Amino acid sequence: SVTGSLDRPDEPPAETARREVLEETGFDVDALGGVLTDWQLANVYDIYPHWRHRYAPGVTRNTEHVFGLLLPAPLTPTLAPREHL
Repeated sequence: SVTGSLDRPDEPPAETARREVLEETGFDVDALGGVLTDWQLANVYDIYPHWRHRYAPGVTRNTEHVFGLLLPAPLTPTLAPREHL
């Protein structure tokens, strides 16, 4: 499971997914010949009050877009220490 957020409001979710996979695992989806599939599923949930300080003022709900990633072979991720504090 890889999670992340948009870098800018107009960033397409698929672009966000590719970037987050690279940042959090070291896997370059396109260079590896991976297949990223948009499952056309979104999870919408309330943000707990004690986490809301991490979001813009007034933001109380979050939407997660769900993607699947098929890689050509088993790989070992390279975790980025700054991504996993």
